[in-house]
Amino acid sequence: MRYATYMAPVQLRDTRQHWIEFLEAVALAREELGSPDTVWYRGHSDADWSLLPTIFRIPDGLKREQQAFHEFKRLASKLFAKHENDWEVLFDMQHYGIPTRLLDWTESLGVAIAFITFTQYYGDRDSALFVLNPATLNASSGLADIKRLPDDLEFQYRRIYWDKKPFAPHLPIAAYPPLRSERLFAQLGVFTIHGDDSAAVENVMLLSGQESYPPSSSESGCTRVR
Repeated sequence: MRYATYMAPVQLRDTRQHWIEFLEAVALAREELGSPDTVWYRGHSDADWSLLPTIFRIPDGLKREQQAFHEFKRLASKLFAKHENDWEVLFDMQHYGIPTRLLDWTESLGVAIAFITFTQYYGDRDSALFVLNPATLNASSGLADIKRLPDDLEFQYRRIYWDKKPFAPHLPIAAYPPLRSERLFAQLGVFTIHGDDSAAVENVMLLSGQESYPPSSSESGCTRVR
């Protein structure tokens, strides 16, 4: 397995683990990412779940992308305030459970932990907290910073992801949405946007290191990789 420098997962064994030790594991994951000023988090209540947007989890998801977008936009015109740009349409699609290229992350460790404990959490399996360096991720695609949507007029949803102009993204790209909705504001929501590669993020991205918790155990199946 090869490693780069933009993401580190923290494995959570169960709720019996000591809180301080968990925070130390998160701090270590940040250190492995180079202690960046900005990190994002994503929590999975089941460590076996892949970091994959919903559009890649359904048959022919990408082939249906444009039809779903146009149909939602047509219906949304009767239900919501007018969308000012395509990104706002996409954010609403994500909120209402329509498959998109978006993968939700958060700037808040507490929110990521809440998703672990309140999303189909049964306490009988490993969970995972992923820590992402979004700036380094974007640098891997030749981008100088984290995209701010919709302010970056050169980064338009349909032009980039449908027309592939001025480039066709391969790796996921990290972006800040405007925190206009109550949900995004409360969750400090941010996104990565998948290109056309259907591989899960943990397979596409080259991980900087894995921080498994508790420490390595053949019984639990958790490993510590540096």
